[in-house]
Amino acid sequence: MGCGIGVVTEYIYDLTGAHITGIDLAAEAIRSAQERTKGKKNRLVFQEGDLNNLDLPAASFNRIIAIDTLYFVDDLERLADQMKAILQPNGQMGIFYSQMIRPEDSKELLLPKKTKLAQALKKHNLDFQTFDYTEKEHELWLKEKQVAEELKSEFEAEGNIDLYNSRIEESDYVLKFIESGRSRRYLYHVR
Repeated sequence: MGCGIGVVTEYIYDLTGAHITGIDLAAEAIRSAQERTKGKKNRLVFQEGDLNNLDLPAASFNRIIAIDTLYFVDDLERLADQMKAILQPNGQMGIFYSQMIRPEDSKELLLPKKTKLAQALKKHNLDFQTFDYTEKEHELWLKEKQVAEELKSEFEAEGNIDLYNSRIEESDYVLKFIESGRSRRYLYHVR
C-alpha cells in the first residue's frame, strides 16, 4: 500500500517469489514501476489506487504491507476497515508506523497500543503485536545526516544544494523528535 515507484515491492517479490500487487495514487510512479518491471508482470502488478478509497474486491489479499504510507490517508479508521475487508480470513498485515507527539501531548500516546494506528486497528477488532524499531530509526536518521554532510561538496558541484539542505533539515527535524522522546516507531503485525 503506497508503493511509489515499486522498488521495495520489487525487492519483496524478488526475495519471496510471491504474487504482489503494488498500489499507489501517483500515476507517474505506477507507470515507472510497470515499465521497470515489465518482465515480471506475471506475478508483480502495479496499479493506481487511492488509499482513501480502496476499490478492491473483498478478501482478495492474504497479506498487506504498508511501510510509512498510512500517514497520508484522510481517515485512518476508515482505511483500517477497508484493509480488513480486502484481507482474506487468516490473512496478515505488516505495517511500519511512527507516531510523533507535540511537547504538550501526553507521552502515553506513544505507547504501542495508544498510537493513532493502534486505535484504528482496535476499533475494527484487528488484533496486533508490535515490535519497537525506534532505536533503528534513530540510527537511520543519524546515518542519513552523516552521508548528506559527507556529500555536501558533491551536492554543491551538481547545483543541488537545495536537495542537501532538504536532507539535513528533515534529518534534524526527525532526530529532534526521537531524541526528545516524542517519537516512537513500531512494526504492527496484524493477524
